[in-house]
This record gives sequence, structure tokens and C-alpha cells, in this order.
Amino acid sequence: MRRAPEDSISTKIIPDKSRPDAEMAKLEAFSQTISDFSELPQLIETATDLMGLNDADGTGHGTKAITRDVLSV
Repeated sequence: MRRAPEDSISTKIIPDKSRPDAEMAKLEAFSQTISDFSELPQLIETATDLMGLNDADGTGHGTKAITRDVLSV
């Protein structure tokens, strides 16, 4: 680890290999960098939506707690 002129947090999603190709491509395309820690909750919310954790039953009421995808921060 080295000090950089600007603090930042980089994130990406590493999809589970069992996902269909189209879903894998969508998740692999996710890559965000933030420079303010206060932006992290929104970034995590966006990633959870992409991974399908916020709408497990398709109705907007379910919440799935586990995924095999990895959010790398």
C-alpha cells in the first residue's frame, strides 16, 4: 500500500461462474471509484441491485441475503 495524492475506493463485482453469460457481462462491467467515504452506501446499494439481492422474489418485497458473486472493495 502506498499513499496516493488523492484517497479513493475502487470497487468491482466478480460474478459467480454459474451465472448466464449475459448476467456475467453485466456484473463484470460494474466498476466504480469513489473519493468520498460518504458515497460508499450508495455504491453498495447499486452493486446489491445488480447482484439481485434487493428484489429476490421479483415483487420488490423480498430480500435475498446471500449471493455467490463477490463485491470487491
